[in-house]
Amino acid sequence: MGGIIGAIKAYLVCSCVTGAISIIYTEAAEYVIRLSSRYCILKAYVAGVIVFAQNKRDKRLFAASAIS
Repeated sequence: MGGIIGAIKAYLVCSCVTGAISIIYTEAAEYVIRLSSRYCILKAYVAGVIVFAQNKRDKRLFAASAIS
């Protein structure tokens, strides 16, 4: 009888640990996804700023060439 109870306890501990690991893993995965999406937004913002600056420079060059 003790063996069965021991086996059940071991199973419960194991399933609790597995559950905790999967919860931690899910949290970590969500954090990584959030971080990467922030990074993507940041990259898009930087790219937008660069494109905006290039457009501004190109307009100035175009205006300068039109004047001369």
